Amino acid sequence: MLHGCIILSASGKTLLYSVVGAYALQPRLRPESLTSLLTTIQDFTGGPDSAFVQIESVGVSLQQQGSLIVAVLCEPSEETQSCARLTALQLLHTFSAQFSSRAKEIDEEHRRHISSAASSYTFQSATQDQHTAAIRTLDVFLSFERQVVQPLLLRPRLGTSCLAPLDACSTALRSMLIDEAGDGKACSVIYPGLAKSGHPLGIFAGAHTPSVWSAVSTAAATLCQRLVRASYSGEGVPEQSAVMAFPSLADAASNCLHVLVHAVHIGSGAGCVVLF
Repeated sequence: MLHGCIILSASGKTLLYSVVGAYALQPRLRPESLTSLLTTIQDFTGGPDSAFVQIESVGVSLQQQGSLIVAVLCEPSEETQSCARLTALQLLHTFSAQFSSRAKEIDEEHRRHISSAASSYTFQSATQDQHTAAIRTLDVFLSFERQVVQPLLLRPRLGTSCLAPLDACSTALRSMLIDEAGDGKACSVIYPGLAKSGHPLGIFAGAHTPSVWSAVSTAAATLCQRLVRASYSGEGVPEQSAVMAFPSLADAASNCLHVLVHAVHIGSGAGCVVLF
């Protein structure tokens, strides 16, 4: 279950704050403390592109790109983490595409305000009661919150619905969405999908079989690099799919495991839909 979304500028200015369902009625974390903590985490860790933290009983999936930080609040279960990460990536890409320039302007203005406040800091100002504005969505982003953010947060099992057409295939053993990390790093599973039981080849479908996963990761890396390179260079759409067969992994009827890897855009980068 997803609880909400926070979009921050790199300097810690809250651009959007939206919570839904039972969490909206009784938030477990104070938004003022949470936004401050998330900014501190990103600063302290050097601002990784992707991270997951658990704060008390609430999971937080973090995605950062440039001057934007997107945090999706969720239950800390493994399946919900995957859904939260996928939602955060989608929101980061969509928000950045629509409001990148405006968000940068707001971030720069906030930095100037912080600098001005620091230069006028005195003992008297530090010991006076400070009025803290309530955390809320800025007016310019209210329509985005209503039309994009809240429908995504309330959408049941986002990852499952995206992969449902593949899972419906009679010969499908498992589908998943993976992220090609680049820089020689191994692919990470964004959404693992559900493995079908009952078929002998199903035990090999997933990231737990080294010989299969190594080949899948290599193919995914190649396809993703082509897709990203074509996107930045303006070249035509490259080959986005690869099919692999594993003759050594066969059932009693001599049907061997096949894997389809198809590259897709995820955020500003690329990942792959994998079908076993």
